[in-house]
This record gives sequence, structure tokens and C-alpha cells, in this order.
Amino acid sequence: MTLLLLGFSVWQLGFLSLAGWCYALAGNILLLAFALLIFWVTGVILQVAFHDIKRYFRQESRILRRFVMLQFYQHASGQKLLLEKRQLHYLTQLEQQRLLAANNKKQSRLLFKAIKVELADSMTPSSYKALKQHQKQADPQAMLSLRNNLLCQASITG
Repeated sequence: MTLLLLGFSVWQLGFLSLAGWCYALAGNILLLAFALLIFWVTGVILQVAFHDIKRYFRQESRILRRFVMLQFYQHASGQKLLLEKRQLHYLTQLEQQRLLAANNKKQSRLLFKAIKVELADSMTPSSYKALKQHQKQADPQAMLSLRNNLLCQASITG
């Protein structure tokens, strides 16, 4: 900076060649300072990168990364086991409901046949339709209630 001021002062005094030499020297010094700054920053960046790479491949860091990875896998397998357990429980409940519905349907059909055989001679078409409707709805209480009503009617008329 002082060379630039010196060059300006010399130029004001009329020494043009000396001013040109001062300006050229000042420009070269600024260029050199800028180049040194770039080299210094590049060196610092390389030094930090080398330090980080060295730290990354250190045995303690590898062991720590391995430990964290194993913890992650353990957690993930625990979550997977929990989800599989929930899914198995859900599928078991679904199968139980399906079997219960099939069994209820079968029992309803057997009850319908037993009532139909028992009351074959005293059943009217309307009572048969009502019994069939109760069977479709899988309502054994209504079927038994209808049976009792028909038995009462048959015993009264009978």
C-alpha cells in the first residue's frame, strides 16, 4: 500500500519512470500476497482434510462406528420382531373369527334342520319362511323362540 502512495507522490513530483517502477513493484507484491493467501488457504484445507481422514480411519472410530451400526441393527430387528408379532396376532384373530363364523353358520344350519324335522307336521309356510330368515341371520335365539312358539301352538291345537 505504501508503494502505491509512494508511486503517486513520485508521479506528482514528476518522476514518471520511478512512479511506473513503484506501481509495477506494488502490483507484483499484491499478486504475490494473493497467491500466498491462496496457497495458505489450500494448505489449511488439505491439513484439515488429512486430519479428518486420519481420524476417520483410526481404530477407535472404526470400533465406535461398528458399535453404533450393531445397535441400529439390534433396534431394527427388535422393531421387526414386534411388527411380526403384531401381524401374527392379527392373523390369528382373523382366523379365529373366520372359524367362529363358519362354526356359527354350521350350527345354525344344524339347528334349522333339527327344528324342521321336529316340527315337520305342524309348520306352516309362513313359519317356515320365518325360520329360514332366522337361519340366514344366524340368530339361534330367534329360531329357538319360534320353535317354542310353534310347539305351544301345536300343543294347544293338538
